[in-house]
Amino acid sequence: MWQYVNMGGRSYHGYFTNVETSGLTTSQVGAKIRAPMAWNEWWAYAGVDWSYWLQSEDRDYRYLTGQDAGELAFTVGVEWRRQ
Repeated sequence: MWQYVNMGGRSYHGYFTNVETSGLTTSQVGAKIRAPMAWNEWWAYAGVDWSYWLQSEDRDYRYLTGQDAGELAFTVGVEWRRQ
């Protein structure tokens, strides 16, 4: 499990929310689980990641444009991890 806070400059905010500000952007929380597969060094995984815009100006803009202030993403895949 992980959690981190992103920071962005004016161009980052302007690109995603059209707000001319800088500083904290989103908070993200996620988790990932791995399971070994039949082949050596191959793993299957599933994960979930949730992000939320921290500044009220960003959330207001996203609301006015029909977007959510938070996003939930699910991931499923296969990866090779050298041992």
